[in-house]
Order: sequence, then C-alpha cells, then structure tokens
Amino acid sequence: YHATIYDSKGDKEEKIQSVLNRSWKVLDVLPSSAVKCRLLLCCYAEVYEEDLLQEAKEIIDSWQGRELSEEEQAAVELYGDYSGHSDSYPEKVGE
Repeated sequence: YHATIYDSKGDKEEKIQSVLNRSWKVLDVLPSSAVKCRLLLCCYAEVYEEDLLQEAKEIIDSWQGRELSEEEQAAVELYGDYSGHSDSYPEKVGE
C-alpha cells in the first residue's frame, strides 16, 4: 500500500496512518501465519519498529524443518528484504 498512494490531495500520511491503525487491530487477533507475518513486515516498512520485525522472525522460525508454502516463502523473502538476512532462510527453514 505504501508504494501505491498518490499524494494528490496532500493526505498521504493520513491514509497511511489509517491503514496502520486498522492493521494494529487486526494483528492483535490474527493467529501466527504467513498472512500475519506479511502484515507485520508491511507495517515495519512504514514505522521501522524492531519488535514488528522480531515477531515476524519468530513466526518464520516456527516453520523450521518443513517445506514452505508459496505464501510462506514470499513472507521469508520479504523478511530478508527488510532485515538484510535474505540468505538466512532457504526454501526449507532450518536447513
């Protein structure tokens, strides 16, 4: 979302904050999953709060020792982009 907002009315920050506010509510009720992991990472990209990155890492670490779904792999790649550890998580976490 942060990459697609156009600031034609000068309300870009307001729109971002609105999405973040909704995200905080959803994150509280989402179970650990690839969806939650990706939402954590998208929020991290806006606010750079390390606890969001850490929670995403904990979710990814819980996937150790098994094949990842496409959605999980996408979350791992996004985590690598934001954390600088793109080489740390192969297709099967924990290899």
